[in-house]
Amino acid sequence: MYLVEHPTATVSLLGEPGPRQPEAVLDRFAFDRADLTADHQRKIDQLAAQIVASWQSNRPALGVEMVGHTDKQGDTDYNNDLGRRRAERVLKALSDAVWKRDVDVQQRMNWGRTSEGKKRPTSSNAALNRRVEIFIQWGRVVRPPVPTCRYDIRNAFAIEREAARRTLALSAQVANRFIRTVGALSARGRFIPTVIDNKYWFAKLYEFTTYYEIGNASSFRHPAFVLHFIPIFYDLYYRALENWTAGNLALVSNLWRTHFTRASRPNNSSMGAWMNGVLSSIVTGTTAHVQGDMATALERTYRSYVAKYCLSPPPRFDEFRPDFFTMDSIVFKHSQAAFFLHLSQFSPFPVGPEWGQFLFGVGARRVPGSLDIDIVDQWRDMAWSEAKRRLGQ
Repeated sequence: MYLVEHPTATVSLLGEPGPRQPEAVLDRFAFDRADLTADHQRKIDQLAAQIVASWQSNRPALGVEMVGHTDKQGDTDYNNDLGRRRAERVLKALSDAVWKRDVDVQQRMNWGRTSEGKKRPTSSNAALNRRVEIFIQWGRVVRPPVPTCRYDIRNAFAIEREAARRTLALSAQVANRFIRTVGALSARGRFIPTVIDNKYWFAKLYEFTTYYEIGNASSFRHPAFVLHFIPIFYDLYYRALENWTAGNLALVSNLWRTHFTRASRPNNSSMGAWMNGVLSSIVTGTTAHVQGDMATALERTYRSYVAKYCLSPPPRFDEFRPDFFTMDSIVFKHSQAAFFLHLSQFSPFPVGPEWGQFLFGVGARRVPGSLDIDIVDQWRDMAWSEAKRRLGQ
């Protein structure tokens, strides 16, 4: 969008309006005739192209005025009429030439003609006085100032890290919903936290993953983008959990319903039954989040990141891919290691870290419906392709 400003009169060095200067002069009209010559038409075509092109610049042609002139022969009234006919002929030819190139430009402009007859000769050569002067009123485009972006891309890392840290705090609060400080006393006389709902295990693994993503953000190629992704992705899980808790089941996807249904009270009847509950929580939660939510989160992250930092031209979506398929897998391994230690502390059975390795490794593949890490990678790849399709890239 822009505004076209109409200029004021030209000012001379003495401070008074200066004489108008014609953009073009078509002279050497035949005696007592208004017919256009081939040279006239050539100049008209050149001027038409210049006028149309001007509307792509900061100086568009707003209006054209033709002034017809004659030589000294004949009476005043006749010469005024002859000058008018010459001006009309040039006006029509120029207007038609502009219309053929761009009808919108022709319709935006003002077109006028007048005659001065024999009042203003400029030469002792009568042929040069038989002329039409073409005056163009040039405008000036006043473009609105480019709005300054609210967020500076140079500060993106710090901005997004703070938002990600708030998500980390929320993820810890959510995980803590599923534990209670009830049960036996520890050696130090404190109540041992007890897991009362297997939803805890997916929520806690999510908390660990978020913690290590933030801590290792500087190792990513595009750390601000990864940090920007964290709250958006987590929000999809959080909203599903809140809707499930509130009984708004119509707003919960089938994949999340499976997770919330299966991840219920722990079965402490045996070590195997308890571990199956842990595994089921992680499997169904990861399935719902990666297979069901990741494409939406990736698309939203890209759109909001580009808009937030006014990136123009926007980077290609695939520029961010290595961070999600190489570096992020390294972060997840750190999260798993922390989770294994945590598992041994919260188990009602004597469980060492090696049991956690077994749970995610060989044991995971022996449990029906368990999570295969290769399948997860395929889901991530499919999510990336789907987000890319939605973005039109």
